[in-house]
Amino acid sequence: MISLRKIEKKLGTFRLFVDRLDIEQGEYLVLLGPSGAGKTVLLLTVAGLVRPDAGQILFDGADVTSLQPQKRDIGLVFQEANLFPHLNVIQNISFGKRYRRERAKEIERRIEQLVDMLGIRELLRRDAMGLSGGEKQRVAVARALALGPSILLMDEPLGLLDNNTRQELRKELRRIHDELGTTTLHVTHDRNEAFTIADRVAILSDGTLAQVASRDEIVARPASEFVARFVGIENILDAFVERDAAGKTILNIGECRLPAVCERRGEVRISISPESISLHRELPVEIGPENFIPGTVRTVEDSGAVFRVSVKCSFGDVVVTCGKQDFLRLGVSCSSPVWLKPDAASVHILPTSQNPEG
Repeated sequence: MISLRKIEKKLGTFRLFVDRLDIEQGEYLVLLGPSGAGKTVLLLTVAGLVRPDAGQILFDGADVTSLQPQKRDIGLVFQEANLFPHLNVIQNISFGKRYRRERAKEIERRIEQLVDMLGIRELLRRDAMGLSGGEKQRVAVARALALGPSILLMDEPLGLLDNNTRQELRKELRRIHDELGTTTLHVTHDRNEAFTIADRVAILSDGTLAQVASRDEIVARPASEFVARFVGIENILDAFVERDAAGKTILNIGECRLPAVCERRGEVRISISPESISLHRELPVEIGPENFIPGTVRTVEDSGAVFRVSVKCSFGDVVVTCGKQDFLRLGVSCSSPVWLKPDAASVHILPTSQNPEG
């Protein structure tokens, strides 16, 4: 388990401050955030390559804040593979174990396990500099794992790869983690990469943690408008909370009135995913119009299995996704009048704080 306590690091005008972050044993946690958010600084602090100005780093309860990197039982993979150019693939992978003067049979056993896991057996005798980008990163991962580290740290390991290779390696990194169970901290600015691989995602903004949660939790309940926008939530809308004559809390989204559980009153900002809004050609007679938002179809995008529909409403545009067959049955097109029904349970009222810590 990795535990960070009140970690602070100042670099010029930039300040990294993490009040608390715990990475569980065997967890795959991804640090996600825009450029300049402090992701790499935080990873290098965990690695011991950057010394924090204040705070504690604990590995399984032991304070390693002042411990040298080579004594932390970590494996490191960077955006650049940084293979030894004068060594072939098998020599690169086994370098650390040979440096430790481990027995030849143990070296052979570990290499056999990793080359099959990463699918690089045919590369073993090849010159390291003659490899493709994806091949180099596979070898770099194998080299980092060869010593059997307790912790694997990766800084943008897929950042320089083409899209197809990147997608392949995402799956491989997750599969390898599931097989080995190595506690992993992975830095990226790519939300699709983070959401594909991670058990949990820690979102950094301007040197502080904006949210730490699973993908589903972040999408359903973003901790701030920054988080909502950064992870690509398209429907961030103005709404109004009030009490009705019966004392019930009501959330007003344009003409739509929904029951709500909220202590706040007055103007609020909300987020809701496109999947949580149903699209109707006509207003169902058995349901009152107060539960619907009227609008006009602005654009329709065929995304394969689903259609993405942008609807112009009185307060702005709302994006809805609809299954292909359901959409075709509706018979709507651009400029068609439609009705939207948000799922009340899926509407999230955004906190007022833009960067809640942890």
